[in-house]
Amino acid sequence: MSRVSQRSIDDLRSRLNIVEVVERHVKLQRSGRNFKGLSPFNNEKTPSFYVEPAKGVYYCFSSNKGGDSIRFTMEVENLQFHEAVEVLAERFNIALEYEAGGPTKEDRSLRRELIDLHEHATQWYHEQLMAADPLAAEVRDYWTGKRRFSLDVARDFRIGFAPPRDDGLMRLLLKKAYSVEALRQCGLYFAREGDDEPRRFMPRFRGRLMTPIREPSQGSVIAFTARVLPCTPEDDRSRDAKYVNSPETPLFKKSHMVFNLDRAQKPARDSEAGFLMVEGQLDAIRCWTSGFTTAIAPQGTAVTENQLYLLRRHNQRLQVVLDGDGAGQRAALRVLPMALDAGLEPVFVTLPPGADPDSLLADGGPPALQELADHPAGPMAFACRALLPNARTATAHERAEAMKHIYEIVQKAASEVIRVEYLREASERLGVDFDAARRDFSRSLLSSRPNARAASEQAQIPNPPERLTLLEADLFCLILQHEELGRRVSEVIDDKWVDSDTVEGRLLGRLLWDLREGSCDGVKAFVSSLDDEAEHQSACGLAIKASTLEVDDPQRHAQRLLQRMFVRYRARRMGELDGRMANAPEHNADITHLLKEKIELQRTIKHPPQFTF
Repeated sequence: MSRVSQRSIDDLRSRLNIVEVVERHVKLQRSGRNFKGLSPFNNEKTPSFYVEPAKGVYYCFSSNKGGDSIRFTMEVENLQFHEAVEVLAERFNIALEYEAGGPTKEDRSLRRELIDLHEHATQWYHEQLMAADPLAAEVRDYWTGKRRFSLDVARDFRIGFAPPRDDGLMRLLLKKAYSVEALRQCGLYFAREGDDEPRRFMPRFRGRLMTPIREPSQGSVIAFTARVLPCTPEDDRSRDAKYVNSPETPLFKKSHMVFNLDRAQKPARDSEAGFLMVEGQLDAIRCWTSGFTTAIAPQGTAVTENQLYLLRRHNQRLQVVLDGDGAGQRAALRVLPMALDAGLEPVFVTLPPGADPDSLLADGGPPALQELADHPAGPMAFACRALLPNARTATAHERAEAMKHIYEIVQKAASEVIRVEYLREASERLGVDFDAARRDFSRSLLSSRPNARAASEQAQIPNPPERLTLLEADLFCLILQHEELGRRVSEVIDDKWVDSDTVEGRLLGRLLWDLREGSCDGVKAFVSSLDDEAEHQSACGLAIKASTLEVDDPQRHAQRLLQRMFVRYRARRMGELDGRMANAPEHNADITHLLKEKIELQRTIKHPPQFTF
């Protein structure tokens, strides 16, 4: 097996800028000397992900994950260690040295093999489009005539053509020595179960226009969307489907992919308007080639929560472009509550009836869309117009029914301030009394969340009888009362001591990080800035508890809490070591190292550190 040399790995680590590595996946904001952003591992609305460039490390309080640039790439792109090393080296143009002269065919993982395979397939399909034969000329005429795109655009996006009856691609892939498993799992062929003869595999795409789908981090092709053409064979099992996508593969998860995000993510981070979401891939291509560089499209007919959270990592603003028909309105109404729930700020650009971005731009050029995008409708303006177009003549019952839908949308907003303003605007637009709407909304909120009433009543108890036994909760309460002590605690604590599996642990970890970096304007400001409802409620409950907390010696109490957290972390680590040693093969060299670490942990547990404040 050819492996990357350790010297080369060390060199890679030293030359990588972790901020540049992370920013391909997360929109970062400066926080003191460091950076923070939304977790790429969990769906969240309040940043819990921190990057420390001086040390080249990251830490995520919502998932309890941390490490260096290589570990981050492994986690977020689902790669093995050697794959992440090669991906980063290629991405940042850093040469690698191999112990045995370079990787062999056998060294390639299935994932790497599938990426290479898709690259060859993309090139082959594109060559078929540009081929000097009558059928390819007809498809080019369709592209330039009916679709009104230039051949330069086809070259830029590497648009291709899958001939109706040709096994040339399979011959190429077999010549490149791809494994049977890769050919089976690439999604380009139908294969009977148990059939290991690739020459009997049937092409999935025949007689179709091929649009490559790229993953955002590297821009590698991982799937295709194929559009029906006049030459699509009658015996094609999907002949009636206008578009056919690659099936889900080890590379491609449709609900997690956004078309053109690889191109749009960078300009979107710097855009005040955010992403421009259109319905189809050709719409996105038309927008991009017309200067709308933040254009993206959902991968599939329906927008998913995962896609919206993916956008939120780069920019919280989203322009949703609607086709000017009833279906476009209904689709946007489904997107609105999901976008609010993801922490996005959506606005809606409605096109004229019968128009889509592709035809609008092809006919009128960029000004035709820009004029509409300059005057979008806000969430409530759009929702009220879609739910009750004739509000002035509507009956009281129709207004009440429309408001029920408004309540379902408004409750997805993270901030109470935003909810109140949305209710106020919707009430005015639909001609409903605001106070009555607010009371109805409160009742609908309680009925939709059965435990909300009990939680609300419990939060109002000023001094609950049960003691908070969670160390993170106790320390958070102590810092709420003694902010000057919190700054010192933030300097001596190790982030690994904090149990981030609990909401209290995540709150404490982020508060201490902000205090340490000087990016926090005070504990009260920290609590009020939380826009995640569960976290805000927990912080407020802890604040109530802290107001009744009586501690004779705050510094001594902090000392005890830190020592207990120190001991708990090491005890947990010892348990992990015991498990690894129990499962390790007999006479394994790693057992010696694990045993040494365990002995050292036992020694330090007996003598926890002393802290001075």
